[in-house]
Amino acid sequence: MASIFKSWQVYIIVKYLTFCPVRQEEIRSLELGKNIFRKVDAQGNPHYEVEIPPEENKNDLDRNYRLPDLLTKDLDTWIYVWRPMADQVVKSLDSWLEFWGFRPGALEKLQQKLAEAGAGKLHEYAKEQEKCIKNYARRVNGLQRRIAVLETVRANLDQNKSIFVMTGKSQHADAFGKLHDEGTIHSLVTRAVARARTQLLGSPRHTNPHAFRHIADKHVRMLGKDPKAFDTLIGHSEEMGDEYAEQLMSERDLTDAIVNNWWEEDSQS
Repeated sequence: MASIFKSWQVYIIVKYLTFCPVRQEEIRSLELGKNIFRKVDAQGNPHYEVEIPPEENKNDLDRNYRLPDLLTKDLDTWIYVWRPMADQVVKSLDSWLEFWGFRPGALEKLQQKLAEAGAGKLHEYAKEQEKCIKNYARRVNGLQRRIAVLETVRANLDQNKSIFVMTGKSQHADAFGKLHDEGTIHSLVTRAVARARTQLLGSPRHTNPHAFRHIADKHVRMLGKDPKAFDTLIGHSEEMGDEYAEQLMSERDLTDAIVNNWWEEDSQS
């Protein structure tokens, strides 16, 4: 279940950045009822709106915008189904361990298998004793860490009501439930895009959260949409948007418009 929880969070964050590429600090600070609200418009369409006061915004501006409707269904699923699961699974040790794929009595069974492997008693599929011992030792250590951090994780979730939370790798199990920081969001998004690109195109491309803003600025200008309105949506000036778009212009983008007529006199001159 933890793997599905993690995957849902990655999916939502990347989709959010794709269709509304605001600064990542806005995304990681979202808290239902505080700065993100579920509303219904005059036509009866449910949607989410973000309201961030100037004192909580990097540019000291009042941020108030509606999220694209195509995010509504997935945000509903995350906010009302998956995110509450984090608070539920820490209520007991059994539910916490089950969340990570450990059944009741798993620690004792793993310790027994580790002892048997150390004594040379291996299962048929285990060909190398040393690898078998390392594998069981790793699983025992991981399970013991999950058990040891339960109270810390409960405290994390008591303090953090943001809709997105750290999930923590095995060696950093005590991070579960904490507020995301710049580094964790950067790593999460970069790895996810690289994996997706590898599956789709055969090679990775590491796209960080801020790059979504550059890509969108270029795209909206290529479509002839209102750049000022879009740059207001994502929280920066039109001049900065022009700069971002220009940074993404490839040599091909720059030369296509001139390759067939660079020698001709401009008809407007």
